[in-house]
Amino acid sequence: FFKDFDPLRKGFVTEDKFCSAISMLHMHFSDKDVQDLVERYRHSEDQVNYDAFCKNIEKQFFDTDLGATILNQTKSHAIYTEEEFSIVEQALNYIKEIARTKRLILKSSFQDFDKTKNSHITIEQFTRALTKLGIVLPGHIYTLIARNYVDNSNPREINYMKFCQDIGDLQEGKLMTFEQKESGSFQGKDIIDDIKNINILNTMHVSKKLPTDFTKLDVEAKVQAQIVMKQLRIQEFFKDFDPLRKGYCTESQFKRVLNMIGVQLAEEEVEQICERYRNQLGTINYKDFCDNTNEIFTRSNLEKDPLYRVNKIDNYTTMPARRFYMSLSDEEQRILTSLLKSFREVMQSKRVLIKPSFQDFDKTNQGYISKNQFVRILNQFDLYPDELGLNLILKRYIDRGNLNEVNYYDFIR
Repeated sequence: FFKDFDPLRKGFVTEDKFCSAISMLHMHFSDKDVQDLVERYRHSEDQVNYDAFCKNIEKQFFDTDLGATILNQTKSHAIYTEEEFSIVEQALNYIKEIARTKRLILKSSFQDFDKTKNSHITIEQFTRALTKLGIVLPGHIYTLIARNYVDNSNPREINYMKFCQDIGDLQEGKLMTFEQKESGSFQGKDIIDDIKNINILNTMHVSKKLPTDFTKLDVEAKVQAQIVMKQLRIQEFFKDFDPLRKGYCTESQFKRVLNMIGVQLAEEEVEQICERYRNQLGTINYKDFCDNTNEIFTRSNLEKDPLYRVNKIDNYTTMPARRFYMSLSDEEQRILTSLLKSFREVMQSKRVLIKPSFQDFDKTNQGYISKNQFVRILNQFDLYPDELGLNLILKRYIDRGNLNEVNYYDFIR
């Protein structure tokens, strides 16, 4: 931002240009805050040292402790009386209950006002968003709630991401008192840890995700499937890091190429591939990796084996990249098979087609609908599995790597 006003790269700009660059950051500074910065970094009467300012700001990226300390200092540490705390707790539980019963996604409504994508909106916009969703509270209640979500560095706006996270914690019965809240990012809060014993029915009204490594497929099979879908020649990406064409690159370069081509793998899976192709010098034999991966298309030295048949590429070839099945035990598979058989007998006796009902919800013809829509259609046809049976059905036919979409096409087959 500053270099646009400093073509000679001297590290200094005029005061008005410094203020213009600060305004372009969308940091919502007051005039007094901007003037304090100007005075602190003033070099001469009409010059401001923006280079020193940028270096001080960037220190937090090289010192994680400093960054965490600065982030913690900006968080609100609201202090409530016992009566105020009780009121806020009841209000949050009320909002949670409305969101659960109406199946509302609060974050989307707040994001409509967040044009700069900085996770903050004004108190007036916060009130309007909740009112639009049918959550109406007295004015002083909004003020009490806002006190806990207004950052110290920006008293005019509410951190709605933090608010949505707390409402999500309430939906799972994990109410955190305001004095015990920990600062930090929200990463990993919405990841399911125990896939084996997951109860999908408990995730009907909350946004949860599956970890990227919950399937136990061969890693190279997943890579091959994604390469086929994208029609990539992966060896071309490695050649940029191997000017002598020796067939080797460093581990960091290998990981960078996997990231460049968009291969979606867990960190453990990437390490598994690196370990498989690492030589004694610590470099990665990317040539062997490319040859093995490209076997999905053809095979090297095919002219030496004229009778060899290349595998045909079909929808099953890309299945590992498109489907992420959760494993079922033998007992669960037996219960699911028995349940599906009973469903089949009911539908045959009624002589009705269930597919059109699913397609009514699938406007884009992708073969997927939401969990709630899936359950509604089962109830519509008087198919009432018990809690265990319904959980097994969802566990089997939720195969997109998330907990929101059900593959009804495979279900009706």
